[in-house]
Formats: sequence, structure tokens, C-alpha cells
Amino acid sequence: MTLRASTAPRPFTTRAPLPSVGEHTLVRAVGDGPFPAETELDRLAASVWRLVHDLERLRPHLPLTVLEIASRTGLSRGVAVMALTELLLHRRVRVSRSCTAPRTPMAEVRDNLAATHFDPHLRSVKILVLGTPELAARRFVGSCSFTHPVTVQESILEPCDLLGHGKEATSKTPNGHGPEGTRRAPLRSLLVSLGTLPLGTLHLCLLALSEPPDRDALWPGAARDACGALLIAHPDHLGAAARALPPLRDLHVPVQVVLDHPDGTAPDISDAARLLRVDPEHMTMADVRSVPSARATLRDLIHQAPDRPGLPHPPHPRSPQTPCPADSGDTAAHAGTREGRS
Repeated sequence: MTLRASTAPRPFTTRAPLPSVGEHTLVRAVGDGPFPAETELDRLAASVWRLVHDLERLRPHLPLTVLEIASRTGLSRGVAVMALTELLLHRRVRVSRSCTAPRTPMAEVRDNLAATHFDPHLRSVKILVLGTPELAARRFVGSCSFTHPVTVQESILEPCDLLGHGKEATSKTPNGHGPEGTRRAPLRSLLVSLGTLPLGTLHLCLLALSEPPDRDALWPGAARDACGALLIAHPDHLGAAARALPPLRDLHVPVQVVLDHPDGTAPDISDAARLLRVDPEHMTMADVRSVPSARATLRDLIHQAPDRPGLPHPPHPRSPQTPCPADSGDTAAHAGTREGRS
């Protein structure tokens, strides 16, 4: 009798809790038989399982991420997670363990004995990429990725309240679907992109988002399990970059600010660091459209000293001598030509 047969007669013990699934989570199919499809949710889960199963045979060294599953099936990110949760309950998939969670030697033994929902051969980490403007983040991810990034359009509710503050819309529906003047929260569409860079057995996933607005329902889940963050800032949009820094500070992960300089421009990196209140050592000047430049920026983030936070909290209250930077084109016309890393 082998150790596997004596200690784990079947995979996924019922006591194993369901794992947290994110955009960067890697998925592998379990079993070869058909998935029972009795309900609409079962049929949705069966189609997702068939996709994972078939592509796994075609490209065994490049497992699917959750966001790629959503992109290939035409599902939203949330619906794809729901289908994968159903497959986990039926023990038909295994996923990568979060690299930010503590992993004890005994947990690794259980993973290898198929006693958990985690596949020991699937390893992924997530780095957030925010851009001001948003297009810069997607360009950066495209330059760093080994394969073409996948993009999913998400619809979220704009924040509003019952007192009439915030962004609200007034619906006028004389056709009987609602009373005229009824207030409703408007939907807003945004793009979520994910690129992957294989590093040996580890998959480095770069998740590109727009600047996180206040009370955005997408931000908590996207930021969960991130091990680092990059903020791509254009010299003409330093005010927007300053507004994007607080949520990154709250993550308590290494952060690198990238000052984009397209078309041969040379902004003053020390001036930008002063306006953003960032250590110049944690700023990189790069053309995000260049593959070598973008990957060198990623190296700067990875090589950050863990005991030196790149984004210290500004003093409170804000000193009148250091006003908050505003969006203007003046910051791109500095006379200094000091070059950063590229």
C-alpha cells in the first residue's frame, strides 16, 4: 500500500475549506469523465470545465488564469468565479495557492497528497498595475507579458446615496418599468487586463486597472493577494497619480512609480518625486511601450529593499508649503534633463 493510497483515498477531503479565487488564480481540471449538468449552473460549470480540460491538453505548460477563462467564455469575472466555485465543490478542478498566505511544510504535504483544493504545481503571484491615464497601464502590461494580455470588460455601479449626493441617474420610464423620476445607481464600464510572465515554475501575473475610484466594488477583490504594485504616471497627469497613491499605501506592499516619457521626452524625475512625495529611489523613468524598458521597471520593483517602504504616508495635516499637485501640462516642461532608469 502506497502512502497516497493509505492517507488520501480520494482527493479533496470535505473538511478542506474553499480557497479564495482571484483574477490571477491558475486552474487545472480534475478527472476525464463528463460533468453532470442538471441545472443551469451545472451546465455553466460543465462548459468551463471542458474549456480548462481541453486547453490543458493543448498547452500543458501554460495553465489558464481565472481572467483568461472569463475572456474565452465571454463571462464576467464574477460569473467565472462562481462557476469555478461550483467546480471546486464538485472536486473537478484544483487551483493555485495564494502566495501571500502562509504555507507550512505540512500544508505542502497535504497539497501533494491531493488532500486540498490546491495543486502544488500551480504557482502564481499578482502585481497590480495602475495607470494615469489608464491606457498606460495596459501598454505596460502588454510590453512585459510573455503572451498577449487578456482583457475583460466589467460593469460596476457608481456610488450614490439616498440623500442625493454622489453620482446618481434619474430614470424616466413611462412604459411601466418604473415610476418616473426614480433614482437608480448608473452603471460604469471599465476594462481589466491581465498579462502573464512565466518565471520557471512561477507565473508572474500583471493586473492592469484604472485609477481606483472611491468605494469601487472592484478594488478590494483586485487588490487582494497582490505582492507589489506599479503606478504608471504621465508627467501631465501627476495630480491623478497623487490621488491614486493612498489605496496603494494601504496595501503595505512594495510600490514603484513609473514616470512615462514617450516620444523622447525627458521629465525631471526628482521634481516628480517631490510633487508625489515618493523616494526617488522608488521612481523609474521609462517608455512603457518598450519591452526592455518596461521589464527593467519590473526588475526595479522586485529588487526593492523590503525594509524601505517606497511610499511613506505624508504628514497630517498637509503642510501649506507642499500643496497637492494639480493636473497641468506645466510639469512636462521642466528644464532638468536628469535621466532615471530605463
